[in-house]
Amino acid sequence: MARAREFAQQMDRAAALRAWNAVGLLGVHCVISACDALTVQRAGQHHAGVIGMVSSLHLPNSSPSLRQVSNVLDQKNRVEYEAREFTAKEAEEIRQNASRVLAWVTTLLGT
Repeated sequence: MARAREFAQQMDRAAALRAWNAVGLLGVHCVISACDALTVQRAGQHHAGVIGMVSSLHLPNSSPSLRQVSNVLDQKNRVEYEAREFTAKEAEEIRQNASRVLAWVTTLLGT
């Protein structure tokens, strides 16, 4: 969770600097780190397939959060590998979803 929080903090700083590519990547890594912390605590293992592992935990009312995770991860290749710049709108969408996922995981873990 410490990494997830660090990524979230830097994501917000990057947004303030209008560094949209950085916002996108930091949001992706925030979500991955938060979900990894959740699966390690709940299932005792790391998992390469974030969505599959979190889904397998059968957490109550997790559908909205899993959609947010999916929305962020769907942007990973675009922000990392496409030649075009990430837009402010795309970055803000990732930032909002990543923040919501981090809050959800924090609540579940009680940290």
